[in-house]
Amino acid sequence: QRSAHGGELLAYEVRIEGICQWVRSIFWMPAQYLLVVDRVEAATDGAYTTGINWRCGMEMQSAGPIAQGAFTTGEGKEGTFWIETAPDWNLVAEENSYPALGAPPAAPPTREHLLHALMDGQGEPVEVATLLHAGLATETPIYRLVKAGGSWTVSGGGDTRSFRPIGAGDLEIKLGQTTAKPVSYTHLRAHETSLH
Repeated sequence: QRSAHGGELLAYEVRIEGICQWVRSIFWMPAQYLLVVDRVEAATDGAYTTGINWRCGMEMQSAGPIAQGAFTTGEGKEGTFWIETAPDWNLVAEENSYPALGAPPAAPPTREHLLHALMDGQGEPVEVATLLHAGLATETPIYRLVKAGGSWTVSGGGDTRSFRPIGAGDLEIKLGQTTAKPVSYTHLRAHETSLH
């Protein structure tokens, strides 16, 4: 764990002998966003499927790599929680319900809101980033995630940070300035009807 460019970076690794190695890097920019970069490498050659799954505290609507959920603050203000992943991943929202543990038989079931995406691979490591943030009265995300070469870039809020994995869960982070030209929301607007 270390501080970097106004945020906090931490990482952990899960190694399952003979199956895979999974490294997760988490960059938290307080009061702005959380970026999660996952890298999975299979221990053997061959075809495999990698999945990302997010349990959400609210109902989510998804369109391609972007999902959103509405919330209300304790002060009654309305906001939107955004989740965005790599452009070639398709987030699918679903809901499950199951009996509440320890509750009487007539108690309503617990509802669970999930987002998941799957990607097939063949021998190469899979790397995917997910950007999470919330904002009040937003119709479009405040921050956007872009993959360029070996780096992930988060733009919005007046600056841009690029993140490049450099091994063992560490990220090289570079700070830039957002240009006056706004981030393109073409993909999001194309799916606006399915999000709302």
